[in-house]
Amino acid sequence: MNGFTAANIRSMSHPRPWKAGADFTASIHTGRPGMNVTSVISNTRRLDALLETQLLDSPPEAGFDRVTRLAARLLRVPMAVVSLVDDRRQFFKSAVGIPEPWASRRGTPLSHSICQHLVQNNAPLIIDDARNNPEFRSHLAVLEMGVAAYVGIPLTTSGGFVLGGFSVIDRQPRSWTRVEVGLLTELAQWVMTEIRLSKKNAVCRSLEEQLQQAEKKNAVGQLASGVAHDFNNILTVIHGHASLLLSLQGSHPDLDGFARQILHAAERGAGLTQQLMMFNHQRVIRPIDLDLNEIVTRKAIMFQRVLGEDINLIYDCVESLPLIRADNRMIEHMLLSLVSHGRDVMPYGGRLRIGTDVETINDRQAKRISGAAPGTYVILRITDSGPEIPKEELPHIFEPFFTPGNFGGGSGLGLATVQTIVRRHRGWVTVKSDTYDGTTFSIFLPVAPETRSADAGQGTADADCDQETFSPGGEEIVGARHQRRA
Repeated sequence: MNGFTAANIRSMSHPRPWKAGADFTASIHTGRPGMNVTSVISNTRRLDALLETQLLDSPPEAGFDRVTRLAARLLRVPMAVVSLVDDRRQFFKSAVGIPEPWASRRGTPLSHSICQHLVQNNAPLIIDDARNNPEFRSHLAVLEMGVAAYVGIPLTTSGGFVLGGFSVIDRQPRSWTRVEVGLLTELAQWVMTEIRLSKKNAVCRSLEEQLQQAEKKNAVGQLASGVAHDFNNILTVIHGHASLLLSLQGSHPDLDGFARQILHAAERGAGLTQQLMMFNHQRVIRPIDLDLNEIVTRKAIMFQRVLGEDINLIYDCVESLPLIRADNRMIEHMLLSLVSHGRDVMPYGGRLRIGTDVETINDRQAKRISGAAPGTYVILRITDSGPEIPKEELPHIFEPFFTPGNFGGGSGLGLATVQTIVRRHRGWVTVKSDTYDGTTFSIFLPVAPETRSADAGQGTADADCDQETFSPGGEEIVGARHQRRA
């Protein structure tokens, strides 16, 4: 509660009431005409500070609602609102008495926002009679929302960024007193305390969810690892005897076919045990300097065999890709898992695009990405033309044994293993999915220390992943070549 109650607020000392004089209103009411409001509203650092609160589009919270109700009661106004202003709109984190349709929408466009002047000036805004104020009488908040008198206090972070404002509104003109403005200022400090507490609570919830997820994966991993070891011993016997049958001279042709099927099934089972052990971090990483373009090129024929004849494989790789420090077998396994996932979500054919890129992530960008750190990263992007992954399923697709609604098959460990491999290499994965562009997995892997260009001194195109698309269906698509970004 931050120590604020109706009783102790009323007991505050009461300075002499005052009316806003002409000089005062000229400097505050007008929002300093002539200044570029848009540049302040769209300031990138301010918007980042607003995003870090994690309050935009968040559900109502009792702490914020309590202070808006208290302000409306103490100042005897029909409307009180906590507004957060981004570069397109104002969002009502808490509101009392706001008319429809804005109350249901929990916000308005900037055209209806008086609060944006608080963001511009980082100073209180006091309007006694908006209908007779030359700066505001034509404002849409006055014409369509019934604003006649207004007091707003900016909500400013310790870093000096104005997130929005705490405002009270009357439908009739009135002269605001120093006591009323002072009271609203104190309540605005309460709102800022709620914002800081909300941010800390969001961080705690996120850490708790991560801990629960880690514990679940650890339990599944331990069980899977134990099964994998026993299963691998059984497969070794099956694989050995199938190989002996094939090696016998003059054996029956039908028996040869059966033996090959047994051998193929044993190899698939061995691949699954590798996934299980990799998922449980059982495999030791043996990092070396690798060129991701070279790996993609080397595995191209195998990828097409996995995809089959109905899926066109397209390459879109940059030149001079920096090296990464990684385990070769793990990276190959990660690639194969992503290609197999693309095959499974396109059972009737489609397109799979494999691309590489390089990007430098700064401090500001890293703060907005879970698990990211500033630096230069090689990016692997794999895009399928399959159906959109529902938004409610996106947060769960990397969970072990989770099967999305559009997923055609698999062991349920492919994407979970991909995420495990990427994290073990100090990288991260992002997923974007929509109806028109399909689903894109973007893998960010840190550039090797003191890396050199992958194609320096080689003079070959192989490592540039620049080749015709494998297209058994007859359509020829050529992978584009790009220059590396500056």
